[in-house]
Amino acid sequence: MMRERNYKWVRLSAVLVLISACINTTYANSGALGFATVPTTTLKESILFAIDRDPSVSQQAAQLGIGQAQIDEARSGWMPQISLNGSTGHSQTTDSSGSLRNSAAWGLSLTQLIYDFGKTNNSISQSSARRDSYRYQLMETLTAVAEKTALSYVEVRRYSDLLQAAKENVQALKNVEQLAKLRADAGVSSTSDELQTRTRIAGMQATVEQYNAALNSARARLAVLTGMQAEAYSPVPEKLAVEQNAVNQIDYSLIPAVMAAQNMERSAQYGVETAKSQHWANVKPERRPHAL
Repeated sequence: MMRERNYKWVRLSAVLVLISACINTTYANSGALGFATVPTTTLKESILFAIDRDPSVSQQAAQLGIGQAQIDEARSGWMPQISLNGSTGHSQTTDSSGSLRNSAAWGLSLTQLIYDFGKTNNSISQSSARRDSYRYQLMETLTAVAEKTALSYVEVRRYSDLLQAAKENVQALKNVEQLAKLRADAGVSSTSDELQTRTRIAGMQATVEQYNAALNSARARLAVLTGMQAEAYSPVPEKLAVEQNAVNQIDYSLIPAVMAAQNMERSAQYGVETAKSQHWANVKPERRPHAL
């Protein structure tokens, strides 16, 4: 029975070693994918690299620029409008010499909006609220990228500590095995203690391979997010320790996703007001061109 248990542990260890070797090979080859290699990195550096690398951040930043351009477009409604007009063909008006041979007319028109029953102002407010919504969506994206990177970084640190502890346990069990062997050779105890210790060593070595595979997997995920591989990872700052707060103490109005939704709602309300005022006329003087 003892030999059968030892055989099972050996088989399990072999399987875990094979899996760990595959993951280690994948992690070792990840340098060919264009990841930069650095001696050490911190949580802050990893988050900054991930933000610079994530395409969704660039997309949201570009969307914010579009929102600002839409505000400028809406504000241009209050600016004077200049247009060039021209016509060709027979004309029934005389030119400066009193001739009827003039067949072309052109000139500039200048139009200035004076009052439009709130259409332009509502359009400006609508674009401003939409721009603010884009800003909070960018904040939400930055938060999501930082959270994902921080979790991956913590996973790397976690499995690094677990792997180190498992290796220390293996060494401690080997010392116990040596002591059990000496006791068995001296006839103080039976060889069963030595066999049990070997079984525990095999199990702990399997745990070492399991943690090693998980560590390499976490490093690979972090490398994909940050675009770099580090030889060492600095400890997580203690000031970032999680504090448990009651649900009713969370101010949900400060969450970027909520703020983005609120501003999008305001933008929709201004859009409704703009649509309601479309049936009203616009008051604007216009300077017509004269035939030349």
